[in-house]
Amino acid sequence: GLKFTAYTQQTNGLDFDDIQSIAQDADGLLWLMGPANKSSITLFNPVSGTAVSFEKRFNKPRPSTFWRDPQVLLGSPDGTIFFANYKPATLTSYHPRSGLQEVALPQYKSLTLAALTARNTVWAIANRTQLIELTPDGRVLQSFHHETTISVCLGQRNAGIEFFYVKTGTPSLSKAQLYRIDGAGQRQELPISLIPSMKEGFPPVCYPFDRTGLVWDGSQLRSSTKGTLLDLQNQLAGQLIHPRCFFADKNGWMWLGTSFGVYQVKVAQNYFHRLFYEPANAVENTPAVRGINVI
Repeated sequence: GLKFTAYTQQTNGLDFDDIQSIAQDADGLLWLMGPANKSSITLFNPVSGTAVSFEKRFNKPRPSTFWRDPQVLLGSPDGTIFFANYKPATLTSYHPRSGLQEVALPQYKSLTLAALTARNTVWAIANRTQLIELTPDGRVLQSFHHETTISVCLGQRNAGIEFFYVKTGTPSLSKAQLYRIDGAGQRQELPISLIPSMKEGFPPVCYPFDRTGLVWDGSQLRSSTKGTLLDLQNQLAGQLIHPRCFFADKNGWMWLGTSFGVYQVKVAQNYFHRLFYEPANAVENTPAVRGINVI
């Protein structure tokens, strides 16, 4: 059968129970990033079940953060961990062989990591308005400037796309814009209509579903030319979804961590024809009713 084990602040000595991101180093230790407004880091040994704080392990203060731009931990295939200090802007990496390496970026006032590429480069947001690509030693490969703040969408590398990000709009400037960065580091603007979840909460989910340009936004499969191809919103029982994280596993399941719990979805070829569907009513506590027929 299945075994489920919970590791908590109370029973295992974690510094927090609210975990925002996880990465694993070359020694197998799990690096856990805490609440968005604190950016605390705990190193957890999954074999022994023991934990130690970043401050105690390295005798250094935890990285600084800004509540609107939460920090993340990124892990490379060789087990290198990357994270940033918000102010002063610093790119930090760790590998058991080389230890903790810090690279100051004095040309920027602030720094938040966005994504780690297959080419071993790091995308980051500098000064809240610039998207920059960095080498691990801090060399800037390219930079995209924007007149308003930018944020990276929740998602994952797939189908030749590294990630999506949005430029927020203001009444006095242009409206919100959506961009994607591909595996070669090229940028392309896309219709903002691809992620209607922008209207409901931030950050939006934007996962490159396949190489045809389809995008999964957490509950809808959308196309820039054909609109919504699949919509699961009426099956959410009226719950208001606040996305926290997104993960697509190797078996094709897509996992969405929310303020309400975890949603699991797998999009596959449909061998059934829906005759009717009546969504659940959360207020009256009535279940959803479905009718299907094999075709």
